[in-house]
Amino acid sequence: MRIESFARFAVVAGLVLQLMSCSKPKAISVRIDPALAALIPNDTKYLADIKLDKLKDSAVYDRYVKDQLSSRFDEFARNTGLDPRKDLWEILICSDGKRGVMMGRGKFAVADLEPRLEREGARRFRYKSYNFFGDEENAGAFINVSTALVGSTELLKQIVDRNNNPSIPPSLEGLIASVPAGTQMFAVFNGLPLEIPDVKDPNWSNLARVARSVESGWVGLNLSRGINASIVANCKSPDMAQGLQGAARGLLGFARLSTPSDQQDVLKAIDGVDIRIEQSTVKIAANVNEDVVEGLMSGELMRMFRSRR
Repeated sequence: MRIESFARFAVVAGLVLQLMSCSKPKAISVRIDPALAALIPNDTKYLADIKLDKLKDSAVYDRYVKDQLSSRFDEFARNTGLDPRKDLWEILICSDGKRGVMMGRGKFAVADLEPRLEREGARRFRYKSYNFFGDEENAGAFINVSTALVGSTELLKQIVDRNNNPSIPPSLEGLIASVPAGTQMFAVFNGLPLEIPDVKDPNWSNLARVARSVESGWVGLNLSRGINASIVANCKSPDMAQGLQGAARGLLGFARLSTPSDQQDVLKAIDGVDIRIEQSTVKIAANVNEDVVEGLMSGELMRMFRSRR
């Protein structure tokens, strides 16, 4: 009897282990479309990714953004023959600090779009097996019916020459792996993306010194439920990280003191910001729930947005 029970247990355990081995592991970090990842230039220092398909499904976009941008999207579609709302699902922007390229993944009616570009005045020229539209400085090209590139002509030629050889720079690969799965917009950087000038003002000088301490990092945004934003900055040393944390807390405190007491939703949003330090890394997280977002978007922020349209 004991032998039979053990045999039944072994069979059940084996089936469970088999099912576990076949199940897909849950993604823990963000993922760039493989077709775009294969085109990232080797010397990329700054990279930004927008997952339009996920962003368009978010509650914040559906309630507060879609209608505001509808007329602009309609105009863009009439002028270009491309409707971002249904023809684009991911945009990837890469830069080495001097040259840049924007890549789009979506659905492109190349047979219609290429003649339209020429009618609009873009010059067609051939590079290897691809049609480029533009000039020797900047151009655009359709790699296939689902991938388009726009940017530095030199960089586009470099991408074509590499023949779709995957090569996310190691300095960025680890940063991308740190961005949580589900993030709809993110940017990673190796080195400051902006040059900070030297000035005599002591306050600005201190802020510039703190900013220059950042070596790399990433920024992420998720609008699935409210607004969830993250900033991670890797500093040159723990002391410099403490300086950055202090500066960030100072700015946050100033923002709170400057906000009128009757703007409760703005105050709640400020209070939802958490600033932490882990050795040489500063982590800033802002979590604004849907109720607060509704108050913000129906109040002062929405009025400001509408006034700038």
